[in-house]
Amino acid sequence: MKKITQFLAVTASTLAITSAAHAGGLGIGVALFDEMIPVFGPGQHDMATPGVGSFYDDMGMTISATETLFLGTGNSQGDIGGFSIEGTNGPAFLSLYDPQAGGTVSFTFDNPVDFLVDLITSSCCETDDIVCTVTTMRNGVIVESEILTLSVPTGDPDGQSIFRRYDGADTFHFQLAPNSNRVFAFDWIEWQHRGCGIGDINEDGALNFLDISAYIAEFSQGCPE
Repeated sequence: MKKITQFLAVTASTLAITSAAHAGGLGIGVALFDEMIPVFGPGQHDMATPGVGSFYDDMGMTISATETLFLGTGNSQGDIGGFSIEGTNGPAFLSLYDPQAGGTVSFTFDNPVDFLVDLITSSCCETDDIVCTVTTMRNGVIVESEILTLSVPTGDPDGQSIFRRYDGADTFHFQLAPNSNRVFAFDWIEWQHRGCGIGDINEDGALNFLDISAYIAEFSQGCPE
């Protein structure tokens, strides 16, 4: 009974802190990729290199990829790499560009988030439309999967952007189909953390009686935590 009382106290305290944080606009992260340019410079980068894929780690997000990615500058900044893209929120972007087929970029978070991404396609390579499978996962289980077919824009020197939102997941995979257009750029991403701290026993992003039930179930089974 003492541990349950302590749990209820922690839950109430965490709920108060979380509510205050959301009221103050905390828990929101934004990656424009422009901030990476002064640190690493434009060009080809391996996300596995220390400090690169983990650049946004202090905001709870890491980037990984099956191949090197290109950190590019927009048309207004010299268009290094010749991508014919200008970002919609700052000129920089992060792109799959290598001619290897089926590349994947993954964004991983330490807690479930709601995720908004601005994707850019370009006509610079004059190839077929982009076909990309987006898979979102939570605790290793698929939450959502969709296939995006993005038409190559014509007559637009800045590229064409498309906004997509995915909710309640901790991992977001973007995998290009084999032989798909390789100029596929992430202009910027924004995320809202859902985590409610240690009181969120069932990790559904909310503090309620379901967490109490989950705690009692674990406690009755002798869970040491």
